[in-house]
Amino acid sequence: MELTRTRTPTRNEPRRFKTVPLAIGSSYCSNDEPLVNTLRTDDDLVQAAQSGDHEAFAELCRRHAEAVRRRILGIVRHQEDAEDAL
Repeated sequence: MELTRTRTPTRNEPRRFKTVPLAIGSSYCSNDEPLVNTLRTDDDLVQAAQSGDHEAFAELCRRHAEAVRRRILGIVRHQEDAEDAL
């Protein structure tokens, strides 16, 4: 039996996030532009948000709010303070 060594990323290495499908509602809004809820990577959403797309920014916030909340809670150790900081 041969063992293979896998590399675990360190804390300081940037992480790449997976695209998550969201099957909510229709795929088009009233002005015939595709919704942000379709398959888009975080990189695409960041680029769109930097260009002024408020829906892209909101989608990024929705995707990462829970992870940020947990990280803040680990620092401040108090639920209400974590919510305030978020």
